[in-house]
Amino acid sequence: MMNMTEKMLEQIRDLFEKKNIKLFIGFEKGFEKFSRIPAFAENYDEAKSMIIDEFETPLLAKYLIRELGEVGAGAVEKSERVGILTRGCDYLSIRRLVVDNIILRENLVIIGIPCNGLIDPKKANKLLGEEAQEITVDEKIVLAKGEIKSREINKEEILLDRCKKCIMSKVEESDILLEENMDDMEVSKDYSAVEEIEKLTTEERYEFWRRQFDRCIRCFACRDACTACNCRKCIFDITEPEMLEKTVATSEQFMFHFIRAFHVAGRCTACGECEKVCPVDIPLGLLNGKFKKDIELLFDVDEAGIPAEIEPLGEFKLDDPVEW
Repeated sequence: MMNMTEKMLEQIRDLFEKKNIKLFIGFEKGFEKFSRIPAFAENYDEAKSMIIDEFETPLLAKYLIRELGEVGAGAVEKSERVGILTRGCDYLSIRRLVVDNIILRENLVIIGIPCNGLIDPKKANKLLGEEAQEITVDEKIVLAKGEIKSREINKEEILLDRCKKCIMSKVEESDILLEENMDDMEVSKDYSAVEEIEKLTTEERYEFWRRQFDRCIRCFACRDACTACNCRKCIFDITEPEMLEKTVATSEQFMFHFIRAFHVAGRCTACGECEKVCPVDIPLGLLNGKFKKDIELLFDVDEAGIPAEIEPLGEFKLDDPVEW
């Protein structure tokens, strides 16, 4: 019986042989143990290094802008299709780009893979008490082995934090599905961290965020990793008028993060990439989570993280309770 990687490679080979795609985007092993990085293949031989496993992977959707953004913008009439390996969280980001008219769905070949959560090796190392040299997964049990110790760990204990808040574990719209049978992950909506900040006074909240934003080096990594940050011309790259000064004064830091948060409000898929790539560990998920929580409450939306053709902040209703 073929494993998931073998099934993927068989499908990729078929796509290239039939000339259905010009490029395939997936994952391969990184430079560090258990790290996974984006991989790009223009033919089957280049795809042979790609793998599927249960370790943390970056989201791939943003790379589609580079490959398909011109045809989405109407700058070119036609583009060859791009294949992409897709989990549920990846699909939300792809859907975000399609709904925002950044790319066209017809230019994609989506290979969907099942996902019951990805493993965070750092959590495994902590529970093991040393750096794991080998981590194997058997359904819900993970066996971590180091140079001295070995330990069986319940998979739930070492899932990525974002996986515990997953809102879509299945790929709803795939062209090729590698595995049919998979149960949905049990997910409970958790806004407890946001609610803790809400309990603070106005002054305390200001001081909390001031401490966070004062660490910001304004590298724009959060913007660059965010699929909802997909403007063809970013406001922060415009020099006339200039929205941000070069200084790192607190007021400018607030300006940057609040503008970005408002721009993705109602459009954030809660993928956690912005927080993951931040070099100074600013808890951006709290800020985006506050917007998400309020939108669900104020607009009676069940799940604000799922892109829709008409979204709460993109629709006007005559019976809106707020006077304009």
